[in-house]
Amino acid sequence: MLIALAAVLLLVLMRQLPEPDRIGWWAVVSFGVVGILLEIGRTANKSGAMAGSLVFVMHLAIGVSLGGFYGAMTAAFITGITQTYARVNPLKIVFNVSERVISVGFAFCVYVWLGGQHPPLVLRPDEIGVVLPFNVALIEIGIFLAAAIVYFVVNSVAVNTAVALSTGKSILSTWRSNTLWVLGYDIAASLLALAVAYLFVRFDRAEGIGRFGFIAIFLPLIAVRHYYGRLNTVQDLYKELDSAYEQLELNVRE
Repeated sequence: MLIALAAVLLLVLMRQLPEPDRIGWWAVVSFGVVGILLEIGRTANKSGAMAGSLVFVMHLAIGVSLGGFYGAMTAAFITGITQTYARVNPLKIVFNVSERVISVGFAFCVYVWLGGQHPPLVLRPDEIGVVLPFNVALIEIGIFLAAAIVYFVVNSVAVNTAVALSTGKSILSTWRSNTLWVLGYDIAASLLALAVAYLFVRFDRAEGIGRFGFIAIFLPLIAVRHYYGRLNTVQDLYKELDSAYEQLELNVRE
């Protein structure tokens, strides 16, 4: 597939880009564990838009924290593991993994070209020893938002092109109906990725058991969302049973 080849070429290009000073195995593992649990939760509960939101927030947080190469590889690994777990068609897994690499990769190539750092200074004020000037913080946030826009555009183009080709519809009409109306919400929600990245940076620099803090914060949220999804499933089942019972009553009366 062309998209898989493009993903490989982009990974080769991203190896030339600046990376954070230190990326330990624990950084990748902690993001990977949280990301896998979130995506598995989304697979199990397909009813809420928030599930999808949490996924793209995690992709952007991984990219801004680890850099384009490791961010793209981690996001792709999470997607590959969770979709294999969900028994998705292998060809679709290849497409989705490649799309993750391209979306995260392009976004943080642009981020670096605009002068962004991994992670940005606004997420590590303790290191610089002084209060970060307001205008510098705004510039860093603006660079991140530009990268987020690139992420959403590349992601939507790849996905909607595939949908349009499979359904025979116009790519533009598919993009308008599936993406355009939520783009503003997605861009605003992407700021949550900076909060996630801040938590990661804070706990990644901790000593000893403190490094488990990043995972520990997300586990209760993931558990609550999992049980909420189960509750929705039970409610849907009750509605189906009520509907079947009402239909049975009508049939008996007739």
